[in-house]
Amino acid sequence: MSLKDAIAWVQAHPPSGLTSNGSGSESDHDVLVEQGFSYVGADGGGQLEIGVAADGESSSYIRADGVTEWLDPRPVRDDADGKRLVATVAAGCPSSDQGFAGVENVGSDLDAALLPSGSPTVGLLCEYEGMNGKPFSLLTQKLLDAAAASRLAATARAISLSHTDGDVHSCPMADGSADLLVFSYSGRSDVGLFYLRNGCQTISNGRILASPDDAFVELMGSLLPH
Repeated sequence: MSLKDAIAWVQAHPPSGLTSNGSGSESDHDVLVEQGFSYVGADGGGQLEIGVAADGESSSYIRADGVTEWLDPRPVRDDADGKRLVATVAAGCPSSDQGFAGVENVGSDLDAALLPSGSPTVGLLCEYEGMNGKPFSLLTQKLLDAAAASRLAATARAISLSHTDGDVHSCPMADGSADLLVFSYSGRSDVGLFYLRNGCQTISNGRILASPDDAFVELMGSLLPH
């Protein structure tokens, strides 16, 4: 195929299960000679690059390069040292989260998922200052009805627990700002999540922890705008 037809064919046949992540082109004296397309996997851990280059006027080359990371599917254990909050919706938000390393919950199912599989009946959000303002004090509290709590719980449950092993990374500044999320379920104790909003952002249930994804961060930002 000509370069034009080959580019049109690639655009008409995007790789299944991947999302477009941009494109680029190269020209020679205003004549297009190469077009590139980038695609990314749902978890952001894999990427596919497809390049189309002219080979004369009537034929083209197509090159595909894939890169991915080996992801460990086992959840990271929450082994932070310090006191743990046992939170309930009925008790409301503690006045401070100072000195707490996270939450404590009951239920062996929380070893493999951040939250239970059922829908909560109500939820509670507690926003804490960190080292700003009045340090570690309660800044905002918000009660969620069943619909809002279920939406937030489903978004939290959808966070990938897979991760790379042995990687080295640095984190932005952390000031201790945190949110406490509490959900009530029928037939079991309330379940709390502890969300560190900056630095190396994490969300944990006292057993396991994960890195919050964009969908969770955006939803929390809409519920507790800063």
